[in-house]
Amino acid sequence: MIGRVLAFMTRHGAPLNTIVNHLRRRTSYVRATEVMAILGVTRNTLCDWINAGILPAFRIGKNNVCDPAELADFLETRRTGVCQVDS
Repeated sequence: MIGRVLAFMTRHGAPLNTIVNHLRRRTSYVRATEVMAILGVTRNTLCDWINAGILPAFRIGKNNVCDPAELADFLETRRTGVCQVDS
């Protein structure tokens, strides 16, 4: 259920702060399918990031999962600001 909420928030343009706060309150791990929806990436990209150590995750059985607090940190550290162009 929580994964569906996060995916819905992401698809409908919820502010990043809202998604990060939701992740920080979460107590269960975030499954790979949820992470893909939140980040808007494919399974291949997600696996590449995990294997390269870009995104912190670990395996439970055959599934990659992320700690919600670590995913929130990942989102916050990769936040970009508005780019200003000098005229």
